[in-house]
Amino acid sequence: MLTVLSQKTVKIRRPQKCWGCCREFQPGSRLYRVESVDNGDFSRAYWCDACQEIINDMDSYNSDMGFGFGDIKDGDPEWWESVRVEIETENDRKPGQ
Repeated sequence: MLTVLSQKTVKIRRPQKCWGCCREFQPGSRLYRVESVDNGDFSRAYWCDACQEIINDMDSYNSDMGFGFGDIKDGDPEWWESVRVEIETENDRKPGQ
């Protein structure tokens, strides 16, 4: 059984890959970090804003099943790209980003 230990947005200090789309982000980027334990195994995953938005839009049945590395982007590349462009355009407009 999966137990989420913590989840929050962090400013990364080392290059990290988003679990949902496999893109690499550089230090200073902000990613959503989830730390969990599943059957005794600890894991830490980082999610970009686009992938997190898509997960939030999914029904709970689909999101509760879990995701493999790159599944969010690979599942529907056109939807993922449209969300990515929308989020990144919005972030570019925010002061201090």
